Amino acid sequence: TQIIENVCENKDRALREYSKKFDGCSREAFMLSKEEIENAYNQVSQDDIADIKKAAENIRSFAQAQKGTLQDLPSFSPTEGAVLGHRVIPIKSCCCYVPGGRYPLYSSALMLAIPAKVAGVGRIVACSPTINGTDNIHPKTVVAMDIAGVDEIYALGGAHAIAAFTYG
Repeated sequence: TQIIENVCENKDRALREYSKKFDGCSREAFMLSKEEIENAYNQVSQDDIADIKKAAENIRSFAQAQKGTLQDLPSFSPTEGAVLGHRVIPIKSCCCYVPGGRYPLYSSALMLAIPAKVAGVGRIVACSPTINGTDNIHPKTVVAMDIAGVDEIYALGGAHAIAAFTYG
């Protein structure tokens, strides 16, 4: 509760304080630049990138098949005078929290962001903690987020990250 209240009250100042305290990260800008994302690809082997792309393709195919089973039900009448129904409507935006830090859990990026993209979520952001003592998310995680179609990537982890994306 204290972390949430601090983030709500002190915003980026609180985020920087917690990032330094918990991750040894001293970034000023939490959102990764296009150059940082491109640089991550240079730090990951071509074999690993190919494997991530193949996994993404499989996850995307399954998510599309799942989506095909979810249909609108415009009108159902269980009894005279009662009309029921539902619509499948994607949310406008979401944040995918990709745990990690020292150990890249990049499959989480794929499993979270790809189904959201397939569902039609308009804006997908993702955050992940930095490798402890650095200002960088593990490059495999960044590559996976990018391949998954994440729109914005943030170097931010922990309860303070969740508070920031929940409360603004």
